Amino acid sequence: MSRDDDQVTFTALNKTEHMSRAEVEGKKIWEQLFQRNLNFGGWFVKIVGMQGSGKTSILHHIVRRIITEQPKEINIWREPANKPFQAVNNGAELQIFYHIDSPITLKEMTAKGLEESHRFKLIPFKTITELFSMLKPGLINVIYMNDQAGWIRLINRAVMSPGWYNIFVDEAEDLFPAYSKDTTWLMMEKFGSSVKSVRKGLVSMFLDTQNEQDLDYRINTKIMVSINLYGSRKTVHSPLWREALQSLEVGSGWVDFGGRFGLINYDAVSPCMPLFYILDESSGFCDDEEPAEKDVV
Repeated sequence: MSRDDDQVTFTALNKTEHMSRAEVEGKKIWEQLFQRNLNFGGWFVKIVGMQGSGKTSILHHIVRRIITEQPKEINIWREPANKPFQAVNNGAELQIFYHIDSPITLKEMTAKGLEESHRFKLIPFKTITELFSMLKPGLINVIYMNDQAGWIRLINRAVMSPGWYNIFVDEAEDLFPAYSKDTTWLMMEKFGSSVKSVRKGLVSMFLDTQNEQDLDYRINTKIMVSINLYGSRKTVHSPLWREALQSLEVGSGWVDFGGRFGLINYDAVSPCMPLFYILDESSGFCDDEEPAEKDVV
């Protein structure tokens, strides 16, 4: 039996493409992420998938398009140190900042191993006010700061600043952990209740994580759009069937917005060569000396 009724034909970019109904709905939701409406405000998006599923590739696709279509917006990128430098894979112009209390070193993988590199300038900052005076639109502002409270202040500063801001957070559980206590718990409580004002302040946040259960529940419940990639798990409130998630392969994902959901397909963003690493000097990863041998008693 023919299933042509399950295909929708549309014309785009001067060629006719055939898409399933799920892909058509996925495209509609995807396109909404790049629309700007002062009454609606920013977006709060979560990308979930196992390691290697393409979460960072999705972040790259989003920031590339924003830079192209909205060159006056400011893009802030956060990723953990001591791993291959991901932001450089985007191909866009970069600025790299670090807080003076979180010094970093840029290294390049060579035939001899990791060697110090000066390919990119590393710009120190002391205060959030100083940092914001140096941020530029139309590129990626990469920020290294080992301070949860500092990141919350940064987000709040973006809310109070004129114009649109887009904040990309790789491994979001580092900033918004599911388990916290004392001052961190209170900080998450206050921030979770203010997420709506963040959106209304024309700030969009794009978070990725391997497991959404690793995110603070006060953040999770404010998510507007969820993008589930290969290896993601069904949650209680998800409209997706477990079988739909299990059918995913790398390069495709289900996007859910307000109970609507659809399928998206994407290309993986390849790492640039040579590989670069941003190393946190306070972690010990920057030590070039061989560890001392233990004394034998």
